[in-house]
Amino acid sequence: MKTLSKILAAGLIMSGSSLTLAAEGDLVLQRGSWVCDTPDRYDQIVTAQSQGGNSFEQLQQEYQNTCLYMDGDNLDEMMAPFVKVLEQQGDKDKVTFFVQFEERITMLNQKAKQVKFTGWTAADNVIPRHN
Repeated sequence: MKTLSKILAAGLIMSGSSLTLAAEGDLVLQRGSWVCDTPDRYDQIVTAQSQGGNSFEQLQQEYQNTCLYMDGDNLDEMMAPFVKVLEQQGDKDKVTFFVQFEERITMLNQKAKQVKFTGWTAADNVIPRHN
């Protein structure tokens, strides 16, 4: 429980210093977006995917330590305050967000883990959240 409190406190501190696009309200990522540790790595994986040399699974395996593919499961588990834009660099945005992963242990018990992700994606992948 102490770890959860520290994670939430860190999130509150970070949200106060971010360059949130407040005029647009809550922001999310488009389904099928990549988020990578550097803008260059983002360009590499998008180029590799568009060239079709490797399968999608091979790309995920190759970039598993540096990039995250935002599919429906990840987007559904994204927590408020959703996506915050920390920095803008050309056509890329540095974003941060929390995703909660849940695992059922027994019928009455489950384990939840909240993970904070920070990385780069194309600016047009950051869109207003629709309720």
